[in-house]
Amino acid sequence: MIKRKQDELAEDSTGTKRAKVTQESDVEQALVRRSSRIRSKKVVIEVVGSSMSEQKASTSKPTRSIRRRISNVGRLEKLMNMPLDIFCEVAASLNPHDILNMSRSSRSLRSLLMSKQSKSIWRAARQSLDMPECPSDLSEPEYADLVFGRGCYLCGAPRGHILFYSLRLRLCASCRDDRLCIKLELVYHNENIGQAVLNDIFLMLPSGELGAARYFKDQFYAVSQTYLSLNPSSVEGIAYKQERQSLVDEIMDNAEEMKLWLSLEKERKVAHLTSLSQTRKESIYAKLKTLGYSDIDLDTSFDRHELRMKWSKIVMEPKALTTRIWNNIVPRLCQMINERKEATARRTAYQAQINAALASIHTTGEDPDPDWNPENEVYNEDEDFEDYGSDYDSDYDSDDSDDGVSSRALLLACLLMVDHAMEL
Repeated sequence: MIKRKQDELAEDSTGTKRAKVTQESDVEQALVRRSSRIRSKKVVIEVVGSSMSEQKASTSKPTRSIRRRISNVGRLEKLMNMPLDIFCEVAASLNPHDILNMSRSSRSLRSLLMSKQSKSIWRAARQSLDMPECPSDLSEPEYADLVFGRGCYLCGAPRGHILFYSLRLRLCASCRDDRLCIKLELVYHNENIGQAVLNDIFLMLPSGELGAARYFKDQFYAVSQTYLSLNPSSVEGIAYKQERQSLVDEIMDNAEEMKLWLSLEKERKVAHLTSLSQTRKESIYAKLKTLGYSDIDLDTSFDRHELRMKWSKIVMEPKALTTRIWNNIVPRLCQMINERKEATARRTAYQAQINAALASIHTTGEDPDPDWNPENEVYNEDEDFEDYGSDYDSDYDSDDSDDGVSSRALLLACLLMVDHAMEL
């Protein structure tokens, strides 16, 4: 009995093993079939992808090389790693406007250039332009910002460009009208102060000259409040008055020097731009002559206003002529030269007609043939001149006209010239 149970258990174990082996073989076969399907799909995808890439390569247009612009971001980063003495030498070779812009580019440069250690940099940059000395009431950065900066000092408008150097202000038109006023207006609104005290206050204030002398309202009220608080007749009031008067004298003297320098600088800038324009014109004309154009083709004396303005805008631009600029402008210049040639041909034809008409008038005293005009119908005798009335022949076409000149022929010549001017 016991032996029979052992045999049954042995058969069960062998059956279980066989079942496991069968199951494992089934799993292996399924994996093999799956891997074969995956390989076949990969082969199909590769074949299709290669065929599509070949077709795309055969039909696609040749790609042009794209010129990428090199960014300037981070170019000044090495300045901060430069030794301080070398940085000062580099910065001193710039003008105050460049240093002012550099100080606004980063916090580290601002902290360096706005410190007292950098005063020599600002001074060297200012002296490179032969500017007047920095006044005592301004620092070097404030002096540079007043002369070269932009924007209104009061409202921050970017278009503030009206400079009042004696007032140390650069204003927009709106702030100028609201915050500046003439002396009479301040006297009218502050009569309670007293005329004598007002006269002393005006002596302690600089005035901006733009037509009539103008005063800054905020400065007027600040100075008057301080002066009245010290008691004008006291020692402190007299000392404050003398201090303000000496400062105003210095400001006004420095303002005259600055006005003279600004006018000279403006003339120098205009001369520099004129030189650039003339050099560009000479270079363009030399290149056009190498292309076969003559001086007559480049003459703009008889151009229409529109054509002359377009030509001048390209040729007289105050900018150096480079190879890239020349390649960009030469097609437009050639097109304008062709237009000028066509206009010259029309002008020559009209001039020949007028000369022939005048020659016929002075030799024969008879009207020229109307067929000389391109638009024959315009000057047809039967259609156009009969509207002048019956008095025309008796008054203006008599045989007693001076030198035998026909007024009808003169009218024809005038109409030709007017028509010619309208065509041009």
